[in-house]
Amino acid sequence: MNVYLRLLFATGLLLPACADRDPKLDQPLQVRAPVEVGGSLLLLDTTRERIDVVGSTGHAPTLSHLAFAGQPTQQVRTADGARLLWLDTPARKVSVATPTWVRSQPLGSPFSGLQLSDDGAYAVAWHTPQASADALVNPAEVALLDAQGLAPPRAATITGLARQALAAHVSPPVDLPGGQHRLVWVDAPSMMGLADFGPTGVRTAVVQLTASAATTDVTPRASVARVQPNGIDLYVVAQGTGDVLHLRIGLSTDQIDVSIDQIAAGTAPVDLHVYEQKSGGLRVLTANAGSHDVALLDPTTGTGFTVALDIAPAKILPFTDGTHNWAAIWAPGYSSLSIADLDQLAKKKGKALSLVTTEQPIRGIVPAGARLLLLHDSATAGLSIYDAGTTQLTSFKGTGQVVDLRVVAGNAYLLGSTNGQSRISRISLSDLHGSSLTMAESGAGLHTFGTSGIAISGQGLGGWWLATFPDGTLDASKANFLEGFTLSGIYGGVQ
Repeated sequence: MNVYLRLLFATGLLLPACADRDPKLDQPLQVRAPVEVGGSLLLLDTTRERIDVVGSTGHAPTLSHLAFAGQPTQQVRTADGARLLWLDTPARKVSVATPTWVRSQPLGSPFSGLQLSDDGAYAVAWHTPQASADALVNPAEVALLDAQGLAPPRAATITGLARQALAAHVSPPVDLPGGQHRLVWVDAPSMMGLADFGPTGVRTAVVQLTASAATTDVTPRASVARVQPNGIDLYVVAQGTGDVLHLRIGLSTDQIDVSIDQIAAGTAPVDLHVYEQKSGGLRVLTANAGSHDVALLDPTTGTGFTVALDIAPAKILPFTDGTHNWAAIWAPGYSSLSIADLDQLAKKKGKALSLVTTEQPIRGIVPAGARLLLLHDSATAGLSIYDAGTTQLTSFKGTGQVVDLRVVAGNAYLLGSTNGQSRISRISLSDLHGSSLTMAESGAGLHTFGTSGIAISGQGLGGWWLATFPDGTLDASKANFLEGFTLSGIYGGVQ
């Protein structure tokens, strides 16, 4: 079958177009990389305007197709992996897909930016700085999108937002006496646009962003929203200021009411984490790249303290085993990171931080309960695992250069590349036992497949191929290899 499909693909390129053939079939085949959605893999074929759906039912994979039209320009997946959303900027529409259906809604403007709410119920579309010059757009316009694809988009123009929108976000639901609200906030240099989408209409406002020590534009870098009884509290760190900006946004009156508090954090805060302490009380943790420290702040009193670090931090990654709470404070390229015990930080201060040193520079981190999977740029030792519960660091050899990683059903799977071949490795997160399987094909991606399975994807003469391991066991005799399925329907190919 695989040999037949390779020959079919190679010779098919030389065949002339038939009079009754769809002209689209004679265009270069453009199939997007697989995306995990609802336990299946979706591949968007923009040439034939269909989605190839590879599903997991028992041992053997299944193949089905969904029709869609257009050219996806920006796509996002809900946090639970149940739905895929994408914008088609030239066609002015938004689409939502699962393994069994596709829904589309028209947009009134060629939006190019797309961001989901944390709960995956809504998304916001806006005009990015890279928006196409082929269409006249109002950069102050946004649209709230139903992430189920059922309700039509709701658009709003934020009057007074005179600077270019850099990003847009959607709040969690705010339940008020008149119904549910969603707040959209738009980041721009020295200002923030607000659009309150309520049950009966939309209200907008613009907030000027200034800070006590700011001498340049105050441009938001990261923000966190917390729902309050009458609206939203928004915590913002921004380029151009060492303060955390605390915006109290009231939505319960006839207009949007905004007040701003400024809490000194440090030099050049770049990220933040807002959390409720076990002992009570909200705290804001900031990573301050300019002063090489972290700050823990009490937004109620405006007080706090800093703890020095060995690195210039760039990111804060909270993680938990369900009982205890930590945060990794790190930056790509360093061979160390700090672990903050969030349950003890306010009391023990610097003693609640521990330094973890690795053999190789860190380029990425994936949390898995109390463990952190640390990815390194190394052809031989691409992974180490840190256990915050035991403070043990384990380095794994022979992984190859890590291409992709997934955590599935208590196991970590790594796709590594070594000597032109792919090596798939499985590490049990209960006892850290490892096993691996070498493949002749060069894989490009790793995907969760079904509830406990794993799949490898790559490209060859037969288009995209998939190697699936239905129960996650790395046993070549139990694997399924699919090749040529993206060519089905071409020159009498497999359907």
